[in-house]
This record gives sequence, C-alpha cells and structure tokens, in this order.
Amino acid sequence: MQLKSGNIILSNTKKLFVNLKVLLGLFPKKLLPRFYFIQLIILIGIILESVSIFSIIPFLESFKDSSDGKIAKYLNLEDLNRQYLFLAFIFFLILSNIFQIFVNINTTKFSYDVTKEIKYFLYKLILRKRYNYFIKKENSYFNSLFLEEAWRINNGMVNPGLMLFSQVLLIIFILSGLLFYSFFPTLIVLALIVIFYVFYLLIISKKIYNNSKKISLLKVKLIQQINDNFSTIKEIIFKRDKTTYSNNFQLNLSKMFNVMIYNQVTATIVKNLFEIFIGLVLLCFILFYENINYTSFLLNYGVFVFATYRLIPSFHKVYGSILGFLDTSNALSIIAKELGVSTSDVYNFENVKKNETNEIELQKIFFSYDKKINVLKNVNLKITKGSKIGICGESGSGKTTFADVLSGLIISDKGSIKANNEILIKPEILLRSFSYCGQKNFLIEDTIRNNITLKYDATQEEIIILKNILKVVEIDQFVNNLDNGIDTLISAENGIKLSSGQAQRICIARCLFSNKNFLIFDESFNNLDLINRDKILSNILENFSEKSLIIISHDTNLFQKLDKIILFKSGEVVTTGNYKDLRENNEYFKQLIYQNEKEA
Repeated sequence: MQLKSGNIILSNTKKLFVNLKVLLGLFPKKLLPRFYFIQLIILIGIILESVSIFSIIPFLESFKDSSDGKIAKYLNLEDLNRQYLFLAFIFFLILSNIFQIFVNINTTKFSYDVTKEIKYFLYKLILRKRYNYFIKKENSYFNSLFLEEAWRINNGMVNPGLMLFSQVLLIIFILSGLLFYSFFPTLIVLALIVIFYVFYLLIISKKIYNNSKKISLLKVKLIQQINDNFSTIKEIIFKRDKTTYSNNFQLNLSKMFNVMIYNQVTATIVKNLFEIFIGLVLLCFILFYENINYTSFLLNYGVFVFATYRLIPSFHKVYGSILGFLDTSNALSIIAKELGVSTSDVYNFENVKKNETNEIELQKIFFSYDKKINVLKNVNLKITKGSKIGICGESGSGKTTFADVLSGLIISDKGSIKANNEILIKPEILLRSFSYCGQKNFLIEDTIRNNITLKYDATQEEIIILKNILKVVEIDQFVNNLDNGIDTLISAENGIKLSSGQAQRICIARCLFSNKNFLIFDESFNNLDLINRDKILSNILENFSEKSLIIISHDTNLFQKLDKIILFKSGEVVTTGNYKDLRENNEYFKQLIYQNEKEA
C-alpha cells in the first residue's frame, strides 16, 4: 500500500516538474529583475526571522550559570544587562515581522503579475491557433481555462512555489542553528516531523491528485450548463417545471463541492493532527520520565521549544505548498499543454499582405471532420473577385464547411486550392482576403464605433467610411438619433440594448468595414424583416460591386439578385446556375424553394 502510494508521489512529482519546466521556459523576461529582487528580500527576511528566534538564547542563558552560556560566551554577551538582552530579542522580533509584511506584499503582487502574464500570453496564443483546434472545443472549455484553471495555477503553483522556497530556506536556517545549539533533541524532533508528514502524504496523495482532475472536469460541466441554460432562457421560462435544470446543476455542484471539501479539509486539519501527534509524544515522554525538573528543562530547552514552535507553521506551509502542487497538477497539465504548441499549430501572417487573392479555384476537394464520413466530396469550383454567389442546399449538405475550406479556415483532406492561379501554400493568404459574418450576433460591450471597427484608433477617413456603411445597412438614422451617435455604448446594463435585427446590421457593417476582397454572409440576414433585408442586400450589391459576395442561406429568395447559385447536396455540388434557370429546370432547387415558402 505505502509502496504504491510512494510510486504515485514520485510519478506525480515527475509530471509536475515536466510541466513546471514548460512554464518556467515561458516565464516573462520582463519580470526577471523582480524575481531576483523577490529572492533577495526572501533571503533577508529569513535571516531576520532566524536572528529573531535565536536572539532569545542569550536572554535565557543569563538565568543559568555563566559557564553554561556557550552562545553568550561565543558572542561576548556575558556582561550585558539581562534587560538589554530581552530588548534586543523584542527588537529583532518586531523588525522581522515588519519586514515579513513587506515580503508578503511583494510576493503576492509578484505571483499575481506572473499569473496575469501567463494568462495574457495564453490568450494571445490561443487566438492565433488554427480553426481546426476550435472545432474540437466547447466555449465552456475556454471559460474554465481562463477563469478557473489559470487562477488555480496562481493559488496552487506560483504563490505556493514562492512560499515553499522561503519556508524551506527558513527551516534550513533554523535547523542549522538548533543542531549547533542542541544536536540530538533536534534530530529527534526532526525525525518525528518527517515521519508524520511523509505518512500523511502517503495516505492522501493519490486521492488529492485524482480530485484535481475531477475538479477541472466538473467546472467545465458547470460552465457548459450555465451557458446552455441562460442562452436558451426564453425556452426555459415557458416550461412550467424547471426542476430538471436546477437538479442537474445541483448534482454537478454537489459532486464538485464534495471533492473540494475533501481537498480543503485535508489541507486544514493537518495542523491539528500534527499537534495531537506531538501532544501524544509529549504525554508518553512525561509518563516515561516521572521526575522532571521543569525549571531546568525550560532553561536548557526553552529556545529549542520556542524555535520548534516557530518551525511548525513553516512545516505546515511546506506541506500546504506540496498539497497545492498536487491539487493543481491537472490544471498545470492543461495550461502546459496549451502553451506547448508547435509553429504548425498557429497561424503565421508574416509577409502575408491583405487582399492578395483575387481568384480562387478548388480542385477535387474532399473533407471529413472525423476522417470517416466525407462532408465535402469532389468539389470543383472557381470564384473570381467581384462574383456574387449564393450557396444553397438542405441542412447538413456541406455549405458552411465549403465556405470554411474556401476561406482557408480549414484544410481539405484531399485536393488542391489555387489562389491567383498558383497552388496555395499558406492558408493565411486566403484568410487575409476574406471576412466572415455569421448568423449568431457577436457584439462586445463597447461603443457602436468600436464594435464595427474592432479598433480604438480609427482614423477620420475610416470614420467617414464607417458612417457610409451605416447607411448601407439601414441603421444610420437610428444611430444618428442617439445622444452619442457612433460612440454610444452597447451594453445590457450601462448602455443601449439592441434588438436582434439591429445587432445583425452592426455585424454586417463590421464585415463590410473589413474591406476584404471576399465577404462571406452565413445565414446573416435571418434576423431582418423582408423589407430591410432586400434594401440592405441591394445596397451592398450597389456599393460593394467590386467585392465577391458569398451568401449562404436557406432563404432562396435572397439569391434572385446574385450572379450564380451553387447547389449542394450531401457534400457534393449538384449543379450551378442563376436563380431563374435553376427554378425552371432543377427539381432539387424547386423543392428548396417550396420548403422555404412553406416555412415562411
């Protein structure tokens, strides 16, 4: 049993150091001077702490025969007044604690700054990752990653790591002094402490490590449930019985809290268990030695007792740091995995200019998400700058996947893509020529201006372009009537709250403002009424005639004004043509029109 637990500790420790190596390799260089400063003040604090502990020795030795005071004799303090010796002890005690406050403030600020830099670096890195990475992840994963796991790194790794360093040094300093002062009693007490903590860790280490994984998984589940429930709050409100949602939440919450309670309790009760253990040892000592001269004992071992009393919290903190490492080991593994990416996992836009691509040709394209069922099959198409194209087909026919391959978001499994009649080498070339507007409105809590430009330093020329685009999307009158115009804050609490149609127009305006050669609108007109939808589409066709428009929609009426329709079915291009020809000659397109009119 103990051998198995020991192997678990060694295995977990090995994993821990592998992950720590990754994090240390990404340690913010700009924080290195502060790191060295922190080490320096920790060292000074330890010296002061040690001096404050051992400064009581000359005072205690002043009560004994002068020939017995080896520390006082060694430091030439035999002739000093006892009151001065006591005042010296009080002085170093106060100085040590004042300096320790200074150390704690700086180490806490430093640990949070390190965590902030790691989170910031991680955030930037993930935003650069390729789209296929995001296909496999839920939003709840990212919420958990940045809001939970990264904070666990701070609370369970960075801060405890600094504490571990300082407390181990303090223990070494104090033990060295105690071994010099009273060798064998120090060895006995040290042996008792080591036996207690090693035995305790052997018992709980496996459970703590497994609980670390459970906490991460349960937090992701809870975040996912919160996101799911409150994003469909309308549907939930209409349901009379909401106990299913609340019961599921309570179940996952209870599971997580039970795991966290175990970890928390094992971390806090160790002090009490240790003191019970020491109490039992002392009780056995008293029962074994009946005639104890307590005055002589206190004079001979008073400093030893005082130093040991000060050492016990340090041992607890070391234990707490090790427990924190085990508790957050899974969080560290997750962060280390995200940080340890290769260059092929992220986009590289170096030397890629905006709008380099004017013509795209897809040749024999195949794609599958699971490497089993092809979502796209033998797609061959050519799209030139200025084309106005509609992508049509039943649900699951591969329309959005086609747009993702076309724009360079995902790489096809088979086939080739040509950009400007040259075989595509970097998908970044396509990405720099495309802009995308989806069905789901993405708005940030910021001004209308910043929601469209996605920048905080728009030039005057760009503001003029923005205002013209507001006219194109038929929202200029609404914005102009606001007190702050384009600088009005969009916020559910402190600003205006837009309707779904207004939010949709802001998103369409953002896509147009990007000024890319190819603009994809994926079900982007669904939240608009028929009158505004037709007006906006006509305005876009008139004002952005040089741009290629790729409109994906189930609404076949949108395609009447476009040059060409690409008809998808089961991942294949069935045919292409204009609206009139397909309506007259293609049965599949007729079915889609009928279905659209039926749903309308």
